[in-house]
Amino acid sequence: MKIALLSTGGTIASKVDPETGKFMSGAQTGEELLSKCRLDKLDKDVEIIVKSVFQIPSNAMTFNYNKILFDTMKELVKEGYEGFVITHGTDTMEESSFFMSLLWDEDFPVVFTGSQFSPTESNTDAFHNISNALLVASSKESKGMGVLVAFNDRIFAAQYVTKMHASNINGFAAPRSGLLGVVDFGRVHYFHKPLHREYYQLTSELPKVEIIKQYIDMDENIVDHYLSQGVKGLVIEGYGRGHTNPRLVEKLQEALDKGIAVVITTTCIDGEVEPAYKFKGSVDDLLSRGAINGRDYMPKKARIKLMVLLAKGIQKDQLQSKFNAY
Repeated sequence: MKIALLSTGGTIASKVDPETGKFMSGAQTGEELLSKCRLDKLDKDVEIIVKSVFQIPSNAMTFNYNKILFDTMKELVKEGYEGFVITHGTDTMEESSFFMSLLWDEDFPVVFTGSQFSPTESNTDAFHNISNALLVASSKESKGMGVLVAFNDRIFAAQYVTKMHASNINGFAAPRSGLLGVVDFGRVHYFHKPLHREYYQLTSELPKVEIIKQYIDMDENIVDHYLSQGVKGLVIEGYGRGHTNPRLVEKLQEALDKGIAVVITTTCIDGEVEPAYKFKGSVDDLLSRGAINGRDYMPKKARIKLMVLLAKGIQKDQLQSKFNAY
């Protein structure tokens, strides 16, 4: 079985700057990282190649970089590779993994992983996470699971995983759905599998979509700025069930009248948007004006999904049905 390890940088590939003592993200290659991993739990027939695709910090990741990763993996599938591990900085890993999940149309697993501690530190989780990710990618049980995140012995679906802690080794969780499985002493064990997978072939460039977070006395005129910048979609990170500042409503109406897609999400880490209340700025009010119910998609994930749907050419009247399929 042939597995590809694609390195992109991040903390998991960092070194210490001898002059400042600070970490330099992405300074190590994938080859360097793999050479320090324990691979004795892998089946003997697993062959691993390494490609250092990028060496960047997580904050420098872009969707164009992710598309290069996607194209790289598609070419490797033609060469007989049946599983992929992507080492990635943790700050944007949930976004990259979800974006990839909306493009990846193969049954072969793609497993993202990273680390909270540099591989140069004595308590690093880098090599353990890479070894586990390789076990997940090479497991027959992972076939058809789509894009996964393996971190700290736990396996998550890309749609629901999020970074929960800035620095703790137990950095990732999926509050809404829970984990899919675990890696325990070399054994990959799944508790359940995702019921729904979707993927799209992009037919145009990704459009500009921005997020507007709700907070007391926010400036609703930010909508005017985004409209002037040619935005094609807005994701509202609403209070509770998805409510917005009443003053924002008229600005959103202007956006909707211009054909801009507006998706309502919640700032809460768990729960779902629901038109349970009726007042100006409530979800009921916003949906009646033509906004889209983002259900339980986190704001960053809703933004990515809306970008992909628009780039696929999905018409505005079909967007709600796509967000209902979760």
